[in-house]
Amino acid sequence: MPRTQKSLNNNLTTLTTSSGSTSKRKNVTVSKTPLIKGSKDKELFPHLNRFPYAFFPGKKHEDHLNKAWFDDLDRIQAWIRKHKLKQNEYTAYHYTGKK
Repeated sequence: MPRTQKSLNNNLTTLTTSSGSTSKRKNVTVSKTPLIKGSKDKELFPHLNRFPYAFFPGKKHEDHLNKAWFDDLDRIQAWIRKHKLKQNEYTAYHYTGKK
């Protein structure tokens, strides 16, 4: 056997050593839709006629995110996804009372 073939065989045996099973990743279900709570408190919605959705950042993000009000569910969900916020990093409300 030529010397290069012998070296190749030695290298292949060291590269393809699989001892035992591999660890499997646990399937964690992550909610695709952000959590938005219902509220009847008019104080949270100063612009209620136009914006029935309110967003309040958590303490971790208070320095770079402001309070915000939205006119549509899709817009507030897009905002939360854009900033990659977890459910414990913000509070979002939808006005459910009478206008």
